[in-house]
Amino acid sequence: MLLARYVRRARPAKDAPATKDERAAWKLVQRFCVDKSEQQCRAIVRTWEDNGLLYVKKYDDSVQRKLRDGLYVDNTKRPPRPAGRQAGQPNP
Repeated sequence: MLLARYVRRARPAKDAPATKDERAAWKLVQRFCVDKSEQQCRAIVRTWEDNGLLYVKKYDDSVQRKLRDGLYVDNTKRPPRPAGRQAGQPNP
């Protein structure tokens, strides 16, 4: 999953109120959905959290050297991938 590639995990929306936080999950969504506004990206992340697709779990932040909350993906709740599409391909 995309979030797992980062040494530092994305932060839940409620923990990243400032737009300057580089770990804000909505910024990761906006990187791949460039036509969406900040509010729309925040709503997407909030929906994923509400549906259980994203969940918060403690992880060891190697930069700050302490336990922090980070987002993880529950792969059992992912929607099915359309036929013929591979992981990592952008949306049409």
